[in-house]
Amino acid sequence: MDYSGLQMFLELSRSLHFLRASRACHVSPSTLSRVVQRLEQETGSVLLERDKRSVRLTPEGGRFAEHARETLERWQRLQRDLRGRQDKLSGSIAIFASVTACQSFLPELLGAFRGRHPDVRIQLETGYAADALERLSEGRVDVSVAAIPPQLPRGLVSRVLLFTPLVFAAPRVACEVERLCHQRPLPWAELPVVPRWKSFRCSARSSPGGWISLSPPRWRRWSPPTTSTVISNALST
Repeated sequence: MDYSGLQMFLELSRSLHFLRASRACHVSPSTLSRVVQRLEQETGSVLLERDKRSVRLTPEGGRFAEHARETLERWQRLQRDLRGRQDKLSGSIAIFASVTACQSFLPELLGAFRGRHPDVRIQLETGYAADALERLSEGRVDVSVAAIPPQLPRGLVSRVLLFTPLVFAAPRVACEVERLCHQRPLPWAELPVVPRWKSFRCSARSSPGGWISLSPPRWRRWSPPTTSTVISNALST
């Protein structure tokens, strides 16, 4: 039985990017492309719409991705039952995190997790922290690591991993900001406005160290982030 093709297509349906999906599956983009072509021939349907700039799932592709997910989950459950290892956690988990998180606290955290659950396959995807909540809401990953939002969207649960220190940098020349920096406590509300490309505040779309430039600028007053958290889809029981 060959489930690798289903796993590759499922990974591609999450990332919608041939290069990233092929790297996650440890195959070449051409191999992944041939797998998709074979699946389209077997199903008699166009599963993906692709051009030089983008990849999109067709309605048939969305249904096939759900079939692939359910089939792989059933196969993993059967493997656990046949091996008599129901008491051990196994399967796969897709995690999205910023490069900063991957270079700071995630190695220790994931190392401890792998030590307790060696049968779990971890798929780690990096990118802009601004995309963390969106990827999670769309079901493209199982867990996102990001700054905690002011209000958690419905259907998601969160757990605080750590508090990250905040460093405020200001000019030393005589100016309004320099004058305000000598006050204690620091009057955050009185600090002059600074340009931000998009306001993420303390949400799952913010990064531990600041903000990401993505779209036309807006002007807002600066407010410090508070905590870093791991956010995942809520599980129903």
